[in-house]
Amino acid sequence: MSMAQDLFADMGRKVEEMRANGDRTEGVDDDEEADSRVVDEIESLCMNCHEDVSCTFHKTLDATDILCAKGITKLLLTRIPFFREIVIMSFYCDHCHFKNSEIQSAGEIQQRGSKYTLKLDSDADFERQVVKSDGCLFRVEDIDLEIPPGRGQYSNVEGILRMVLSDLESHQEDRRKQMPEVAAQLDVVLEKLRN
Repeated sequence: MSMAQDLFADMGRKVEEMRANGDRTEGVDDDEEADSRVVDEIESLCMNCHEDVSCTFHKTLDATDILCAKGITKLLLTRIPFFREIVIMSFYCDHCHFKNSEIQSAGEIQQRGSKYTLKLDSDADFERQVVKSDGCLFRVEDIDLEIPPGRGQYSNVEGILRMVLSDLESHQEDRRKQMPEVAAQLDVVLEKLRN
């Protein structure tokens, strides 16, 4: 069995144990329970620089120090009330400083979906936290922008919009060469996102 299969089999077992225990620790209030949750850390291959573990040797007068830079994935299994059990994952690479965070479902999908609408009236509204599941459709009506279901995210409104801006800008020069009409239409959307 691969490491990923082991990891998710282990996460599935933890979800089942949480369900069997009613997702509560007896005699512990909600604040104490949240503090007692365990964050698992796993050394991981960085998908940006493809470094698993890189070590640098430093010779000193007394000894040789070995400094290792490695990618670390942190996993937290938690439950969002009225939503579902999730695994929050964050990755950071010491070598290239790449970081990534996402959310994956760890339990059953609810029978019915929900629609949430947020009107952004002030700068403070951009700081609202957002949990976007992997099956969520994220839509910005004012600029006619739709983010299809995909990777789950835990961010704020500004973070999601910055990620979209970065993704769209990254291939814009190629679009100008291959599809100039589409690139021109996207320039309008990119300008609205920047402002």
